[in-house]
Amino acid sequence: HVLLASSAEEALTLFNENQMAISLVLADVNMPDISGPQLVAQLLAKKPLLKSLYMSGASMPEDVQHQGAMLLRKPFSTQVLLNAIQSVLDGRPFSDVID
Repeated sequence: HVLLASSAEEALTLFNENQMAISLVLADVNMPDISGPQLVAQLLAKKPLLKSLYMSGASMPEDVQHQGAMLLRKPFSTQVLLNAIQSVLDGRPFSDVID
């Protein structure tokens, strides 16, 4: 099941309404209202075991690298995305996930 949010505010609302069903958040590092890492930090405060995966056309900010976060570099195929999500959910490394 996939929930799609077009903003951080919408993502927070969806998370609050569906927290028990959400296992992973995929967030862009650079978003208009707050950064992906800021959004994930807010979600982790509510659900500490939540898994996360970032995507970006740029490199991962250094402070996020130290948190052990994984970055999927754009552009990527649907298959690469699916493999990355499965790897994060399984807690194993993925060769196309960099940083």
